[in-house]
Amino acid sequence: MIVAGFLTCCGHPQAPQAPKDAQILESFAYFPMEIGHKWTYGAKEGPDVVFEVVGKESVNGIECFKTLRTVADEVTPFYVSLSRQGLMIHRVANEDYHPPFLEFAFPITEPEAAGRTWSGMIGERMYEIRTRNTGSETVALPSGPVDAISVSERMEHGRRVEGEDKTVIDASLSTHFWIVRDFGVVKLIGKERDPHNPSNREFDWTLKSFRRTR
Repeated sequence: MIVAGFLTCCGHPQAPQAPKDAQILESFAYFPMEIGHKWTYGAKEGPDVVFEVVGKESVNGIECFKTLRTVADEVTPFYVSLSRQGLMIHRVANEDYHPPFLEFAFPITEPEAAGRTWSGMIGERMYEIRTRNTGSETVALPSGPVDAISVSERMEHGRRVEGEDKTVIDASLSTHFWIVRDFGVVKLIGKERDPHNPSNREFDWTLKSFRRTR
């Protein structure tokens, strides 16, 4: 199903504040995860980026959706779970997140004043990720402007300086997501900063199509 015209309802007035339990249940609709669902994003530069839910697998005892990201001939598996807490990342490629990373907290419709900070290991390296839901925001899509939930995220990989009480940031990745009910992430942009890599990566992906299994 092509995205054009998919959200004619986005300009409707906001519904009255729902009890938190109802808000949490409503949040699941923002992440339609089912085997066979497929999202295709157009990249500002480079080939299309495709995410497809291909099955379920257990990661450290937690049942996860296995989602493949395909860019040209490069395929990367992501293992994520959905619960009343929100959407959580458990593994990317062959690197586990210890502890699992709560990327999108429920209720997703409730902005976070201060945001959240996650510190842990991804594979063998230490990371810190700061995430903040900034609430409803209008984002421009090929089909026109739509209201979406806006989430910003900054991931940093650092190292302790021997003999000094400080950490040096080796690399960082800043990403901004826009999420729409019944479609999931409709747009994301990001910038990577790595002093050891002069070709720092930037990306700008916008949803072109979303194929449902039913």
